[in-house]
Parts: sequence; C-alpha cells; structure tokens
Amino acid sequence: MSKPKPTRRLLIFHEGRTNTGEVGYTPINKLGLPICGDPPEMPSILELPLRTVTYFTDLFNLPKYKGWAILGAGPYRDASEEGKFYAVVLEQLYAPHVQGHQGHQGHQVPQGHVQEGSRNEAMRVSPEGKS
Repeated sequence: MSKPKPTRRLLIFHEGRTNTGEVGYTPINKLGLPICGDPPEMPSILELPLRTVTYFTDLFNLPKYKGWAILGAGPYRDASEEGKFYAVVLEQLYAPHVQGHQGHQGHQVPQGHVQEGSRNEAMRVSPEGKS
C-alpha cells in the first residue's frame, strides 16, 4: 500500500499599509489553492524581508496551523496587478487531534475557525478550506 500524498496549499498575500500605517499582509486566496504533486520551485524563505518572515512566523505558529509547515515562500509577481505579493506553500504534516468530525481511517479532522480580534485579515487564512 502506498503512502498517501501530503496535503499542500498555495497562499498568496498582498503587502500593503494598514489603517495605522503599519505594513500588513492580506490574503488574496483565503482558502489556499490545493496543490497536487510537487510544489512550485521557490527561493529560500531566508531571502524574504525580515518583517515578512516575522509576520509569517507569527501567523503560521497559531494553533490553527498546528501540523502545517512552510515548504517555501517568496515574491509572487503578477504583471496585471500593482503592489507587492508573496506566495507561501504549506504542507500538512499531520492532522492535529482536536474536536471535529471523523475523517477517513478514524483520524480527527479539525474544524476551521476564525480568530476574532486579529491584527489584520491575514489571521483569517485557514488551510483546512474554511474561512
């Protein structure tokens, strides 16, 4: 029996200014784009600006991302849109055992949730497909 392929999602963030003038990141695709097969080639996350690495560290260390890891992150270029964008590829290493409905093979599947009072909309990203 072959090992199941890991779940991967591509998230795109737009860098902009918040109402308070701070740099913030807004998700363009809140649910993430499922990726089948090998993820796209991406530069090292260490090539990102420190404020971006710090933001992604805070975001992806939230409890709702438990069991997910960043495979890569880097600038995303779209000639049809103005502004700075970043792409992040996440891979689900394991499904955390939290209250939720039963998935296949009896594993717990977490219910998506929104963290109220977040610093900005990027905290509302949910790789489980819920927003």
